[in-house]
Amino acid sequence: MRSPLPHPDRSAPTKKPIPGRSLLVVLCVIYAPAPAHGQGVLITEAQVLEAALRRPSLDALIRSGLVAARASADGARAGNNPRIGLEHEALPTGSSENEQTLTISQRLDLTEARSLRSDAAAARGQLAELDGQSRRRALEAEVRGRFYEVLYRQARHVGVGSLVTRLSGALALVATREAAGDASTYDRQRLQLALRRARAQLTFESVERESAWLQLLAWAGSLPAETGWPRVTGELLPDPTTRYGITRHPEVEKHRVEAEVARLLARAEAEGSTPVVELQAGLKTAAADDVDRRYGYVAGLRVSLPLFADGDPARRAQEAQAAAATARSQLEATALEARARGLRLRVAALTGLVKQLRQSGSAASDQVLATAGAAYEGGEIGLLEILDAQRSVTEDELAGIDYEHAARRAATELTWIVGEGP
Repeated sequence: MRSPLPHPDRSAPTKKPIPGRSLLVVLCVIYAPAPAHGQGVLITEAQVLEAALRRPSLDALIRSGLVAARASADGARAGNNPRIGLEHEALPTGSSENEQTLTISQRLDLTEARSLRSDAAAARGQLAELDGQSRRRALEAEVRGRFYEVLYRQARHVGVGSLVTRLSGALALVATREAAGDASTYDRQRLQLALRRARAQLTFESVERESAWLQLLAWAGSLPAETGWPRVTGELLPDPTTRYGITRHPEVEKHRVEAEVARLLARAEAEGSTPVVELQAGLKTAAADDVDRRYGYVAGLRVSLPLFADGDPARRAQEAQAAAATARSQLEATALEARARGLRLRVAALTGLVKQLRQSGSAASDQVLATAGAAYEGGEIGLLEILDAQRSVTEDELAGIDYEHAARRAATELTWIVGEGP
């Protein structure tokens, strides 16, 4: 049976061990909880989304698209403007006879072409609205992803920081025992190597955390956060009771509306073979040397002969565009539906896995540490095996955080596809 590790008594003149206390000191130092972090103003997901969505550039982009679409629709609904003509005719040289004609003409739409083009322009207004919805949903997904990336990096930093704190305490204890002759130099060197590796990982996590924060600021703008950490608050693991939407993605709806626009324009082009009718009326005067001026009227009817105006190529082109847009809508809807099914499965599976790990993880970790402590006290393992157990516990904690983040990423993408539920 190995005797308990001594705890150095700095007031004693000798380096003799104090039985029964050293192992307790070692375990308390190594497995002590991480120090608490001060909390300032913590940013929530709702605050970040609100800040991102109220940015003037996003509102201007969506509004300008709507204004342009509505202006195009108004122009398509407008009728043909009347035309005014003035003609002056004079006879050959030597004669004072001259005639003047003032006319007004109006082109009549006897087909549905203008009405169809007006409907197509109105549908383009719906396209602009769908484009705004798509941009807004994409922005929400991006900002959510950035927010939870900060929360994820924040949690990992805490986990690695806990390991550094515990290894630092253990190193200080082993160094004291080495000076007392109760620990080997090899143990101290191994602890120094482990601590150096843990500090390097902590530095990496610090860089990743700060990088994630700066990217979040780039999307959300200025946020009222503290300079210290933590800066955001929330639950990394998605809520299993969250109800997701059932709406189709705006991009799928955009393709459907594009197909409808092309079909309307194809019907309008098919009307191109119909003759165009133009009515004309006016006043005509005739006189010689402006004497004995006579007045009359002019009435006319002009009908175009569509000898070369074949609308069939344009109609076939619009029909092809309609077929292509319909195909894109169907293909994208199928792809997004498949992705949504996979994401629902991933969210449910990872959420269940994390909850299971949370229920059994703490008890299992305590059991591992207790077993390692008993084995050390019985002389079966050394101090470094206890440290390996602690490192394994930390790795399990970080793995759980990774699973939570993977579940959150899947939930964010699922919300981007199907929207939020009621």
